[in-house]
Amino acid sequence: MSMIKIFADIDLHDFLQDKLERLKKEIHNADDNYILNANETQYIGYLVGIFSLDILTFDFDNVFITPEEREIPGELFPDREFDFELRQGQRYTKDVISYHIPFEGPRELLRYIPGTRILWTISVIVEHHS
Repeated sequence: MSMIKIFADIDLHDFLQDKLERLKKEIHNADDNYILNANETQYIGYLVGIFSLDILTFDFDNVFITPEEREIPGELFPDREFDFELRQGQRYTKDVISYHIPFEGPRELLRYIPGTRILWTISVIVEHHS
């Protein structure tokens, strides 16, 4: 289990573009004789093995939630008027709902900013279940 900030690192487009440039460089830097004499299927398999990328697959049919009460520090409440006074250093019992969305694939992809721009990010706990 680890805490990560989703949609917060670099643009997915930049990550994929870098991967494509590294693929081109790998081919360009290969010895001409090797390219001409290599088994095409094996060479393509080699490149695919190095530069392919697994995708994330979300299992929306098995999404579930877990409600619980937690002690939340007053500092984590948004700056706005509440029905009660918030005190620094004070903890408040609040209902918390955790959403569990099973997925397969490299969780690092959750860090990248999608091509369709979103203007928010959030820290999430990522658990690995086999």
